[in-house]
Parts: sequence; structure tokens; C-alpha cells
Amino acid sequence: MAKQSLAAAPGAITRLPARDELFTALHRIAVVTKAPLDVKRYVDTYAALGDAVLEACRAARVQFPLPTELALQVYRDSDSNDTQLVLFVRADEYTREFLDRVEALATTQNLTPDLHQGRVDILTDFRLPGGD
Repeated sequence: MAKQSLAAAPGAITRLPARDELFTALHRIAVVTKAPLDVKRYVDTYAALGDAVLEACRAARVQFPLPTELALQVYRDSDSNDTQLVLFVRADEYTREFLDRVEALATTQNLTPDLHQGRVDILTDFRLPGGD
């Protein structure tokens, strides 16, 4: 799985759009949020991620136009109780070229891991668009 992370300190100051504006912008670029309340809570907790999430989603949509699905959700690690946002990039077919593009997107977003702060990962879970 191609994966990189973006970390932001809780409470860091940013020019985050209002929460509703963030989700309106995500909707406009066809980013699916399967559990929007979980995503909203996460963004509220780590407000500094708001701009980064929106920019990562915009960059992903440019690289992966429709019908590729972009699904933003909160992932909970059952072993560590860690949570993070994940932007899943889903397609009907997973070629080497597609996977390389997902990895390149994550890399160009300058994403670095930090397990103790809010983060967002860009990766694929090899599901079909619309799959749960």
C-alpha cells in the first residue's frame, strides 16, 4: 500500500475554512465521506489539518478524475487505539501505473508520519468505487 502522512499539532493556528465550508468544498470535488460525523470530529480536534486535507483532496482529484473514487474517512487502529484520516483512492482497476501515481501523490503532498498528532494518509485499499 502506498502511504505517507501529514502531521499537524493540535490547536495550531491555520486559515482553515469553517467546517461546513470544508465539507462543501469536499463535496464539490466529489470526495465521499462515509462517516461524516467522525471526519468532522477529527478535523475539529486537529484543526490545523483542515487546509492540508482540502489541498490533498484537490490534488488527488486533479490526478484522479471521476470515476475514480476519493473516500475520506477516519481509520481506527484496534491495537494502538490511534486514529487518523485516510483519503482512499479507489478505482475499477489497480495497475502498477495507478499505484505509482497514488504513491507519487502522497509524496508530492510532503506528508510525514507522526503518530501523536493529527494526520492524514493517502493510499488505496484496493476496493472498487462505492465499496464498503
